Amino acid sequence: MDKREPGASRRDFLKLTGGALGGVMLGASVGCGGGGNVFARGGGPGVGDPLPGTPLPSGYLFYRVFTPQAGNNLFPDLNTLSGGVFNNDATIVFHGNRSTGQNAVYTLQLQYNGSAAPTIVDSSILISEGDTQAGLPVTKLISASVNNGGLFGPSFGSVVAAVETEGNPYGTVANNAGTPAVLLSPNGGNFERVVGHYDPAPGGGNFGAHFGDVAIDENNNIVVVSDFSRNTPQGVVVSQGVFYLPNGMTPAQGTLLAETAATGSTDSSLPVRFGRVDFDNGGNFLVQAFAPDSSGLRDAKGGKVVRSGVLAGKVGHAPELLAGTMGNRRSRYSSGGNVIMGPRIRNNVASVVTHTSDTSMTLNVGGTTLASTGGQSPNGNTIISVNPASVSSNGLAHYLVTHATGVELIVSNGTQQKTILNYGDSVSGTPIQGVVHGFHSHQSDSQGRIVLVGEFADGSQSIVVGIPV
Repeated sequence: MDKREPGASRRDFLKLTGGALGGVMLGASVGCGGGGNVFARGGGPGVGDPLPGTPLPSGYLFYRVFTPQAGNNLFPDLNTLSGGVFNNDATIVFHGNRSTGQNAVYTLQLQYNGSAAPTIVDSSILISEGDTQAGLPVTKLISASVNNGGLFGPSFGSVVAAVETEGNPYGTVANNAGTPAVLLSPNGGNFERVVGHYDPAPGGGNFGAHFGDVAIDENNNIVVVSDFSRNTPQGVVVSQGVFYLPNGMTPAQGTLLAETAATGSTDSSLPVRFGRVDFDNGGNFLVQAFAPDSSGLRDAKGGKVVRSGVLAGKVGHAPELLAGTMGNRRSRYSSGGNVIMGPRIRNNVASVVTHTSDTSMTLNVGGTTLASTGGQSPNGNTIISVNPASVSSNGLAHYLVTHATGVELIVSNGTQQKTILNYGDSVSGTPIQGVVHGFHSHQSDSQGRIVLVGEFADGSQSIVVGIPV
């Protein structure tokens, strides 16, 4: 790849990093506080294996496979790429903003030709605000996830989406904008409704009026964050839960994996809401959890200081605190700090970024610290910020760091690190000046090919694929 002298300002990098941060946080996933100790330790097999030590590739070849706007005949009304992008062995799924202002999820099916540039063989708008899917008018896209199963092209996979709709809550005939639902496109087929507002929830009660993040494994089992309500001797209480919905079963036959404090609870040791969730094929899950500071600290405006951590669990076993700070409990990865960005898990290898201050953060993958602010990148630059890692199914982690004069995309096997893409490198003949990566755990396929959004010197954006060689 060609090199050029870095010339972007610190503000440019903060803008790019801020975009990545916004993509991996789920601020809308706020719920009111069932009860119960969600932090039990020793509740089953530990979540979080180390990276297996897969040899690093010699390098990566990067290709711009799709660019919106100029010369774009695939999606003429696609205005901008909004950063979220993930892939499987034959498909890239990405988020974009249409010229109408609506958000949509798009797919590209690719034919790979060894280490040469891949070819787009099919494309579609998978789901868009304004669509009617499974008989429901979609008004807002909340979250989406893809797996590597399926029989299409050769592996279209299944896509799950949490959405808001013009639905009919409580079985009434009146439409209500904002009624949530989880929709599934199984193996490239039409979307089907999986669960929605007021459906019976596992353990009794009903799903609530807000759904948050959603994830799917290779067998079309789903994990979703959702409000829910249930009747108690004291009346109806509202909580937020992490729910496991097995493929082929009704939502009520699923499992409540974790929950927040009950409405009106003063127990500061329990979370008050959940954020991003991730889920792998072994039934292991991670979820961001938020709770008030147990000491009663207030911020400069008098509000309660919120602490955050990551709960790690497995279907059928109680979760534990893996990282960050929640109440007085010590986590396995760190005794302090907050987890502001979404955690990742794949093949039971967890990726977590912990903040000990607004400007100090550490990336831990599989129990090993891969990068910290103040540390050195593989190119010898002092790191000022680090994004979450995407853990591949072949045992490698890819992550982005920012330094004073640029960004570096790095691959690691837990003991070795290598920079594979720099600010200013030439990709398909144009210098790249922004790398948006770390939105999703599924940003690499079974062959180790990675996907990201690039911003270029000519002002364009592209979906970029990196092929290991």
